[in-house]
Amino acid sequence: MGRIVVTEFLTLDGRMSGPGNDQSWVTETFDGDMDEETLAQQRTVDLILLGRVTYQELAGYWPTVRTDHPEITRHMNDTPKAVVSTTLDRAPWGDHAPARVLTDLRRETVAAVKREVAGDIAVIGSASVVAELAALDLVDEYKLMLHPVVLGAGAPLFENLDRRRFTHTRTRALANGVVVLHYAA
Repeated sequence: MGRIVVTEFLTLDGRMSGPGNDQSWVTETFDGDMDEETLAQQRTVDLILLGRVTYQELAGYWPTVRTDHPEITRHMNDTPKAVVSTTLDRAPWGDHAPARVLTDLRRETVAAVKREVAGDIAVIGSASVVAELAALDLVDEYKLMLHPVVLGAGAPLFENLDRRRFTHTRTRALANGVVVLHYAA
């Protein structure tokens, strides 16, 4: 049975992105260590779960991009995806298999998705999906790549969430100043 794993780039002030969905602070620090960490995380993922906004951003980028990170690109394009949306009927991904559309994140829906995979179900970006899953207490693990930057504004990871305590399971400090934190929910 799969596990719901929230995998996020995060700033010191808890932002997933800056104003205008800016994530230049992530790309500025991407190096060999970040590649290695990203690939290690991707190897456990059997399904990528996205909200509509994140899906539209990623579907407009990954299927056609040529990067210095071919393994990461291959994973992003070839791993099955699901999109949570009440407005999309279909979710194409370039020339690759389309994402399937989930119209809700009720406990039954999430349980059915978890039964379909053996590995992790990675939630990437998708603040509204993270909030919904967290509120329902359905997240199994948080993998946070904490960047040494403060943005002062932007999309927070945790908003309107009641007090929670997590169990720290692992930390890895990268040479570029990013700290990878793993918490069981």
